[in-house]
Amino acid sequence: MNITIKENIGKAFSKFIGDDAYQIKNTLKIFEIIYDTGPSHISSVFNKDFCTYESVNILPPSDELIINTKTTYDIIIFVNLTDKNISLNKIFVQLLSALNDDGYFFLVTGNHKNNNTSPTPSEISNLSKLNHSRIVDHWFEKRGKDNEVYSIIRKTTNKNGWDGKPELELRHSLLDIPTHLSGPISPASEEEEKTRGKIPYLSFFDHIHKKISPQNYLEIGIRHGRSLAQAKCPSIGIDPTPDIKVTLENTIIYPNTSDDFFENIAPNILKNNRDLIFIDGMHLFEYALRDFINCELYSHESTLIIIDDIFPCHPRQALRKRDSQVWTGDVWKLIPCLKHYRPDLAMIAVDTSPTGLLLIINTSCENQTLNYEYNEIIDNFIYKQDPEPPESIISRQGIIDPDNNSLNILLNSISNGSIKSDQACKIIEELKLK
Repeated sequence: MNITIKENIGKAFSKFIGDDAYQIKNTLKIFEIIYDTGPSHISSVFNKDFCTYESVNILPPSDELIINTKTTYDIIIFVNLTDKNISLNKIFVQLLSALNDDGYFFLVTGNHKNNNTSPTPSEISNLSKLNHSRIVDHWFEKRGKDNEVYSIIRKTTNKNGWDGKPELELRHSLLDIPTHLSGPISPASEEEEKTRGKIPYLSFFDHIHKKISPQNYLEIGIRHGRSLAQAKCPSIGIDPTPDIKVTLENTIIYPNTSDDFFENIAPNILKNNRDLIFIDGMHLFEYALRDFINCELYSHESTLIIIDDIFPCHPRQALRKRDSQVWTGDVWKLIPCLKHYRPDLAMIAVDTSPTGLLLIINTSCENQTLNYEYNEIIDNFIYKQDPEPPESIISRQGIIDPDNNSLNILLNSISNGSIKSDQACKIIEELKLK
């Protein structure tokens, strides 16, 4: 099952329903039908304490679907990524008959290159009308290889959600995870909470800004705004729950998740001219990966992208579920991921405290490899295995001092636009992680 499906179902739930549904409906009744191989991760979107969840995986795919129409559901999810010629009309009739009058039907189909069996948006719209229902929203997933098509369908003509708000009004959901986690975290042992680095990362940021003098700056995960305050140029900060403690000048703050920002805001305000980008968002691999993918779309050949929290000092700090005050999550997986899928990128690790920085250069706004391989990447690095960080990460192998002379020369090359010069290329080869 593609991870993009889980993420998009989660997005649909957040957008149209929200966590209030668990109280409004008392017990949310959900039915999932999949024509696919492999396990489904969709159920993890929902709070199992407040819903009943039934799931059926039908192989081989058939339009002779049998569903217990004596039971009706609040949400029905139907996923068909196969290339089989199936009568969607027959399935529509059966599933809508099992949907509550005010329920939601999440339809996911694949737009396969090798066949013409997948319905077009207009065909889904016509099918909805024939079955006395309507499309609330419709979108395409650009990541992955399946070209997934998403349709949100309802039977009711009432264009309000269960909470009485208009269907398309923004709702709160626990799925909209902030870039930092609040709440009390009991300290682990001294060894498990240790940090190290030659200089604080904010000191290095001050140095970076002075050396390359960026014309613009973009930061994901601004929290108190202290790293954002290092910028002396027009800046953009993105964080769903900013808690600014410093004075910021010439800065626009977007209180959005980075996924929401890049989907709905960035296309209207950004160009591929970002000089300096800092990614310090949610400390989970898939979030950092998506942030990098989205940021690279707005890069140019001299763009410098910096990733925080790349070097945990103890395996406990790298757990996906936070269990220590010092927490990097599994952002470190970006290093082996980019080495494998994007060997054209140059990664330079800098020894800052508390958890190191990763500098990435040679970006390309046209390279779509990570987008195309997204489902495979997430599957390989999270679901097939979730390894502890290797010794090379814990010991910071290949890391360089912040005052490295070659690095300073390279930063000058970035500043004056000579990043492709012979000298710069030699320095990159010298400094990059092997």
